[in-house]
Amino acid sequence: MLRLRLWVTPLAALFLASCSLIYDFDRPLAPGLGTGGPVDGADGGLFDGLIPVLPADAGGRPIPQGGSTSQCAPLGQRRGNVIEITPEQVDSLPGLMEGAAPNTTIKLMPGDYVLDQGLLLNAEGLILRSATGNRDTVVIDGSAHAQVGSVLTISGSNITVADLTIINAHTHGILVRPPEMDGQGRTGPLIYNVRVADSRSSAIVVDSQGGSYMDNGTIGCSLIELGAQARGETVDGCLMGGIVIYRSLDWRIHDNLVRGIFCENEAALHGIHVTAQS
Repeated sequence: MLRLRLWVTPLAALFLASCSLIYDFDRPLAPGLGTGGPVDGADGGLFDGLIPVLPADAGGRPIPQGGSTSQCAPLGQRRGNVIEITPEQVDSLPGLMEGAAPNTTIKLMPGDYVLDQGLLLNAEGLILRSATGNRDTVVIDGSAHAQVGSVLTISGSNITVADLTIINAHTHGILVRPPEMDGQGRTGPLIYNVRVADSRSSAIVVDSQGGSYMDNGTIGCSLIELGAQARGETVDGCLMGGIVIYRSLDWRIHDNLVRGIFCENEAALHGIHVTAQS
């Protein structure tokens, strides 16, 4: 059984996906993408933003406008429970993430967040983003420590990670995977305006566990790169890529730049690498 439907458009060595993007009402919306009105009521009143209204083909897929790749407007803000964290509180982040109530927004104030363990995002509708909206102002550093592993592991539905930088993961910068083999489907995350640099394995990985899947996610407006030092310290040889998706359905990948994903003496995976498995 083939489970994969994905729309991406590679361009030589730089992989820039087409502008095929459909926002879920339970996630922050990018104001100005279309001609829609305020979201009030569409999502229970949680968000301030605009609903994108995009021309679609017969299958309902949005059609890029004039070949434009400019659909990277700032995300809207969500009303509700907001927690602000400073770099001095970095040791509290793992417990805060795992204990967060559904639909909590965690805003990281500017600075460097050096981790001694990875962060698990499992609360329904959790949002992790910088307070400024500028991804260069917040850096989450995995320090390439084995005990950190993947810097962020996303296991809940409708989670958003936006407007921040992740560096030096021992394995993956972001791992999207259900928590257990319970046979339950989950809605994949929105990963938006994120920089993932120098992961010692594939930067962003989407995978399943048994009969549990992460479908209908979005990765957009992000930068993924690998430098010379990290390239020489990879943990899986050259089995690495930029965005790697296994056994997942209906992901949208758009306006991402992937660079530096190669090895000196053997072939790496692709900048955007998608497998079709059942």
